[in-house]
Amino acid sequence: MTRFPKQGAAMKQPEASVAPASNATAQRSATSVATGSVGQTSVPEQVKPQPKTVPLKSGKLPQIFRRLSAIGFNCASDGRYVNPSPGANIQEIAWGHDRIEDNCVWLVVTARKPFAYTAAALERFAQRRQVELERKLRLATEYWLRTVEPYIKDRPLRGAELYVALQGYDRLQFAAGRARDWNSTKERGCFAVPDEAFPDFGKEPFLEPQELCRDENLKPETLAAIAAPLIQNRAAKLTPSAVVGVAHELLMAAERYVKALPEKKHGIEELKELFDKGISTVTFGEIEASNKKSSGQLPLLPPVAQRRKGISEQEQGEKPLSVAAIREAVRRYLDEHTPRLTQEEYERDQEQTARLAKEGKLVMLGSGKTRTYQEWQSDNQKAIDDCMENNHISLTDLCALRRERFERRWEQRVAIAAKRKTPRRKPRNQRRENPPSSAASSPQTAGKPEKRPPTKTVKKISRAPAGRLP
Repeated sequence: MTRFPKQGAAMKQPEASVAPASNATAQRSATSVATGSVGQTSVPEQVKPQPKTVPLKSGKLPQIFRRLSAIGFNCASDGRYVNPSPGANIQEIAWGHDRIEDNCVWLVVTARKPFAYTAAALERFAQRRQVELERKLRLATEYWLRTVEPYIKDRPLRGAELYVALQGYDRLQFAAGRARDWNSTKERGCFAVPDEAFPDFGKEPFLEPQELCRDENLKPETLAAIAAPLIQNRAAKLTPSAVVGVAHELLMAAERYVKALPEKKHGIEELKELFDKGISTVTFGEIEASNKKSSGQLPLLPPVAQRRKGISEQEQGEKPLSVAAIREAVRRYLDEHTPRLTQEEYERDQEQTARLAKEGKLVMLGSGKTRTYQEWQSDNQKAIDDCMENNHISLTDLCALRRERFERRWEQRVAIAAKRKTPRRKPRNQRRENPPSSAASSPQTAGKPEKRPPTKTVKKISRAPAGRLP
């Protein structure tokens, strides 16, 4: 596990975002985008081809390359695809990785005729990117302020606490660095991440977590003296010789504690230590204990359940997860994040990895022995079974699970807040006025129905026909 770049570290990268393109092509593209010269025809087309930059997801590159090869484009040694036909409109296509988004690439398409709607397309892309970068920065900020910083303020850390806190802090710096990189590019146009979204890393509550390390000024005798009042009730009923024995035990425990503190590491040693810590495991019982309010520790997996009626959000957040709930959350996470590839997809991926390693574009770790599809599936299942049988999870997976749970809940709240609308008030002239309640008012003005006299019923008397009297 390698820590993410510090704030502004990503800005040290070269300004050009399209690496494999030729210098002339990249320069023409940058000039076109910056000055809006796309579409100018003052220079003959044969002398000054018109470039167009197109951002797209990196997963679409193989399909594009196969299509270009099928229609006759030649792949140059520097990665450009050149059209052998001099009379064709599109002359060449170069590509390069984007330095802000990992799964995005840029295509520089050079053509004889100018492209239409280039500025509008780049503006739409800049708007989408600004929204996404700001969303990620605000999410990382909320994650730090809600789930990490309140539990570690003014307190040095070690072990799992330190690893989880550093992961949250590095994520925040990484998101801020990406947003600052975007604001410094020419492609952003008028769509920049606002300044108020950036945290101030030099002030609270955005100070870097501190590691609890060995200090030459920390003496075991000092720790023993501090701990003595904590067991005063225990020593009150002991004899003087027994009290001395308790004091000796405190001093020995303090000496062992001081010796166990790690020394401050720097550079490669620090990265190696963080890597080893990331692949180490923490038990479900330790996670449950850290979640309790009385632990005084950073909760390793705080609850993020839906809000219930009659229970405040603070009370619900303070209720720790049980071991069974932690186990279920870990099982669900491992099932969702285990790769689900077909045998054809796995073998194609292995072939591509071997080719890149042979070309020197990929560094292979381990023995380099290729695993079969069945062995790969078995290893994935063994990793899940190991976590479930031994009731533990690696710190790297725990941090990813912790962030994912918070992100889902945060996005749900944002969506609910966006859908919540205040009821529309009717215009004043359309409001219904209350009817008068005066006793002198008529039934019509009082809003009462008018009383009507009861209808009289006439009883019919049956008479016998004439001439038929009894």
